[in-house]
Amino acid sequence: MKKMMKMTTDEFTPQEIALYEADAAEARRGYSVEYLDSLPKRRLRGRPLEVGDKASVMIRFRMDPDRLAQLDEASRTENKTRSQFIRDAIDMALVG
Repeated sequence: MKKMMKMTTDEFTPQEIALYEADAAEARRGYSVEYLDSLPKRRLRGRPLEVGDKASVMIRFRMDPDRLAQLDEASRTENKTRSQFIRDAIDMALVG
């Protein structure tokens, strides 16, 4: 078990202290249920359950940084993992 150590404000910059104090004040005020419901849901590790055991083939390919940034933004917007976003895009292309 890790031993916890107490830190003093001498170890932080004034900006870090201000951020901490603002975050602490926000936490003390509390959060509405609506706000908490609006946050992205925590993702579980590992293969999503809806993919199932049949998805055992892993495909790797290279992607340029600009396209990767677009992929990350699009998957974040739809609240999906990269893999799920790509699977859905392939399904749409194969059906269409």
